Order: sequence, then structure tokens, then C-alpha cells
Amino acid sequence: MLLGALVSGGPVLVLATWFAAGQWRYAGPEPRAWLMFIGVVALASIIPVPGRVSTWRARRSRLLWWGWAAVAGLVVMT
Repeated sequence: MLLGALVSGGPVLVLATWFAAGQWRYAGPEPRAWLMFIGVVALASIIPVPGRVSTWRARRSRLLWWGWAAVAGLVVMT
């Protein structure tokens, strides 16, 4: 149960800590562009597409995947 909560909330906690630590201010253009790109793609992945049935559970799993992609990208760039 704890591991499931950590995995599902991990990207949000990592990114919130990153922002709270003031890293956005010191980040170069590449990490900023990466976070903006991943943010737009993540939001687009949870918006329902007309004509395609998608449950909230499927959209949440895509959002989780994009959140971990954002964290991995930040680790690689910094």
C-alpha cells in the first residue's frame, strides 16, 4: 500500500520539492523547456478525445507515466 502511494505520488513530490528548492530560478533553458513540454503533453494525455472511450484510470496511468518521464528528464539534465 505504501509503495503504491509512493509510486503514484512520487513524480508530484519530486517536482514540488524541485520547485520549492528554487531550482526553477537556477535552471537553464533545457530543463525549463523539458518541463514545459512534458507538462503540455501530460495535460494533453488526460483530455478525453471525442470518439474514443477512455476511463479515468487509463488517463491517470498515462499521467503517471509522463510524471516519471519528467523526473527522469530532470535527473538526466542536471
